[in-house]
Amino acid sequence: MRYPMRSALTLAAAGAVIAPGLLLAAPAAMAAPTTTSVSLACSTLGNAFTWPATVTASAIGNGTQSQLTLQFSDLPGVSPAPLNDLEMVGSVKVAVAGTALTLTGAKKVTAPSRDPIPVPAVSAIFDSTETSLDVDLTGAVFTVSGIATTCTVSPAAAVGPVTVEPGTIVTPSPSPSPSPSPSASASPTAKPTKESGNKAGTPAKGKSSFDCVLQELGSPFTYAPTVSLSGSRAKAGDSKVTLRLSFSPIVSASTGKGLAPLPIENGTMKVTASAKVGTKTVDFAGSSSVNVAAYAKVPVPTLVATIDSDEETLPVEITGFDFDFGAMSGMKIFSECDGGGTLSKMTVGIGDSGDTDDGVSDDSTTSSSLPKTGAGAPLVMFGLWSSALVLLAAALLLWLPKRRMREH
Repeated sequence: MRYPMRSALTLAAAGAVIAPGLLLAAPAAMAAPTTTSVSLACSTLGNAFTWPATVTASAIGNGTQSQLTLQFSDLPGVSPAPLNDLEMVGSVKVAVAGTALTLTGAKKVTAPSRDPIPVPAVSAIFDSTETSLDVDLTGAVFTVSGIATTCTVSPAAAVGPVTVEPGTIVTPSPSPSPSPSPSASASPTAKPTKESGNKAGTPAKGKSSFDCVLQELGSPFTYAPTVSLSGSRAKAGDSKVTLRLSFSPIVSASTGKGLAPLPIENGTMKVTASAKVGTKTVDFAGSSSVNVAAYAKVPVPTLVATIDSDEETLPVEITGFDFDFGAMSGMKIFSECDGGGTLSKMTVGIGDSGDTDDGVSDDSTTSSSLPKTGAGAPLVMFGLWSSALVLLAAALLLWLPKRRMREH
């Protein structure tokens, strides 16, 4: 009986040694994210290039939903100006088990000039109980300051299967939209009265449309302002008529919103315009120091000219408009515009009408004056307009293949 007892004790001791080992066993390791190489055919502002991207895919699930996240390697290309904390928005199209899905994301990006540009991770939450996802990449769009880099994959590239790890799904919070800065309301100008011997005139008003090209970049844009032209003579019988020409602020003709991706600080903008007033061709000029917030409308200064006329009522046609910011980053920034528009007839007033309260010009954020000689102060921030007018975005997103850069 001693032997069986000894065997029992031996087995018990062995169990005591094995049990702690079982209790201290390491938990199962989480699956590593799936990484694959994908070649994307991309285009920015008509410039085509190939993006050999590395795509890292990961997913988490809670039993009823899954969250798929993709992270791309940096965009290739060369930016002649640095990117300083600009928001990039990503939108990536995939198919999960054959079902189309769009992943989105955004982040502020910073990169020195001529360096690759980092892109935001993109993700989407969808109903799924699967523990593994078959993911195919079909396309991507990454946008900075309204300029999109569009990429396609043909045929679709597999970036899965992607293992779904257990976890808590957190819905990303949307980025807050910047609140527009309040603009100061212009105080109404006192109207001339009959008692003072003055006579109020009637401004010519109407719409114009200009098809423009931003030089030296060659970027097209459309400017469709509301225009007002007022005229006055100092006293009855004077032939000299002072004309004041007002344009509504420069905004996108398609959206009605300002397009500057960065604040404009002390940017000197010179503006010229031409009109046919009666039978005379008149050239106007003015300048302003522009200080506006990002994406705010950019006011146009009131332009002044004089003509000799004894007529009381004159027909008006706008025939030209251009602006010039002078030299910036080694190139001249100016517009070349064609177009115009016919306004209503103008009735010439008597007495100094000053700046008419015509509801057209908004000079609350500029200081305007007659043109001065000299080159003028350039924009202190590289970037005036997005789309056609975004200097920064146009420069930073003219991606060129690294192969092309090596050839040059």
